[in-house]
Amino acid sequence: MNTENNKKTVLTKKKSIIIISVLAVLLIILALLNTIDFDKIIKDLFYKNDDPVYNYFFYSPDYETDILSDSEYLELDRTVSYTEGAITYRDAELDNYYGTPVIKDYLEAMINGDCEKYKSLFTEEYKSNSKNKIPEVFPQQRVYNISVTRIGEPYMYKADDLDGKYTGIIRYVYSVSYMIQYNTGTVRDDIDSESMRPLVIEVFETPDGKLKINAMEITGNR
Repeated sequence: MNTENNKKTVLTKKKSIIIISVLAVLLIILALLNTIDFDKIIKDLFYKNDDPVYNYFFYSPDYETDILSDSEYLELDRTVSYTEGAITYRDAELDNYYGTPVIKDYLEAMINGDCEKYKSLFTEEYKSNSKNKIPEVFPQQRVYNISVTRIGEPYMYKADDLDGKYTGIIRYVYSVSYMIQYNTGTVRDDIDSESMRPLVIEVFETPDGKLKINAMEITGNR
């Protein structure tokens, strides 16, 4: 009987040691896990320049089809809505509002696949910034569901603003949204086809009345 009891005692001690060892290992693992910065790991894996990595699907560029003769594209809503303050104008003509004709030119240059016109719409300051990409060539863009919203009031720079860098220039800021059917990624490589990610566009009007895009930033989540 004593032998049997001794065996049971030994087994019980072994089980206790195993349980204690397992608990000790788990506590060590938990302590190690608490020292790991998972937020940093996730950010390093999925973020670059504070922008999440996302794999978009782009269609092959089609330089042959005239989209302005394509019934599938023409059936889409290609009108423009324009908003100033609390007023929204449906089917708006952007030539009718201060600062917006260059936005109209921007949209039309994409729709017409007019690369030279597109390049001409930006200030030298914008072009000189290596972060700003201006495509050398692109096919007609199937732009639709267009909305333009003026942000804030126009502002004329004074001589004591920014050391007089922009004296006499009127600054306009717009939020511009649109979708692209069958997006090729040649102009907008930050949205999928038929999705939307607004742009904030800064427009400069020089004292002689010329309008140019001086800044263009992507907003919203992917």
